[in-house]
Amino acid sequence: MNFLKNFLIFLFILIVLLFVGAGGYMHFYGKSFLQSSLQTAIQRNVDVGELFYQFPFGFRVRNFNVEGVLQAKEVRGQISLESAFSREIQITSVHLIEPIVTVEKIAALSGVETVPETTSEPDSSSKKEEVSKPEIVLRKGVGEAKKRIKIRFNHIFVEDGQVSYIRESGDKDFSFRLEDVDLKVDHFVFPMESVETAFQISAVLKEVKDPFLGSVIEGEGMVNVVQKDMDGTFQLIQAGQDSGLTAHMVSKNNNMVVDGQVNMNSSVLASKAQKKEESLSVDNLIFGALSSMGIEIEAQFSFETKMDDFRIENISFSGGVGAKNLLPQ
Repeated sequence: MNFLKNFLIFLFILIVLLFVGAGGYMHFYGKSFLQSSLQTAIQRNVDVGELFYQFPFGFRVRNFNVEGVLQAKEVRGQISLESAFSREIQITSVHLIEPIVTVEKIAALSGVETVPETTSEPDSSSKKEEVSKPEIVLRKGVGEAKKRIKIRFNHIFVEDGQVSYIRESGDKDFSFRLEDVDLKVDHFVFPMESVETAFQISAVLKEVKDPFLGSVIEGEGMVNVVQKDMDGTFQLIQAGQDSGLTAHMVSKNNNMVVDGQVNMNSSVLASKAQKKEESLSVDNLIFGALSSMGIEIEAQFSFETKMDDFRIENISFSGGVGAKNLLPQ
């Protein structure tokens, strides 16, 4: 009996020492290993502020930064034991706390849009050549000869994130920002391969033209980034209103069709136009007249675009207006 008791005590102490040792090793040596592994996988410089061990096979990173792509206040994750027996890193779950993502696309002279690799301005003699060849240039400290490591994520959670999208295309510039982003992603692989990824998102729409400024966006669906396939449903709800917009987006081989319905109170449109002190126009006169009668605008819409170059052009509407408040009660 005493032997069993002493053996259990010894086993408990051994386990504690192992976890303490794992925590100490990760704190002092894991940072450089994590940075080099991620740099090899994504071919960009990665900066890890502080790295801590989390029970049982997890990590916690403060001040995480991927050059030109992502920065996050904190990242927490759990690694699958299968990673020790395979040539890929399998992440059971990862949580990104207050991440900031900026996507910027600049139209080239040929009409092809590319994502700039740095914020610095190239000289005029090489500008056209650099834009027309959107190759990823390895940063200093990134091993060019090393083979990429595949990272497989079972679940990704984003909390209180921010996403900025900027597309510069001459006189057709388009941009928006999402704040308070809560996102859940299931099944994602990097470097990207053909796999169906499920997603759920909730965010607040900022820095976008009226009438949807401050609206809440909610969506869910499936996307295959490599094949450029998508099937998702999204809803925009105006702040303080029950009306908004619903859209069903379906893409096959990058060819996307968007169908939906817009339903909003015309008084919202009229008040926002007045706040901006726009010049008097036929549209404003119509909205002003409709708002005085409490009329709601309902219409179905449809347009085609590209999944990797989302544009709202040649949109067609059908529907009408409803005077629900005109009849006496």
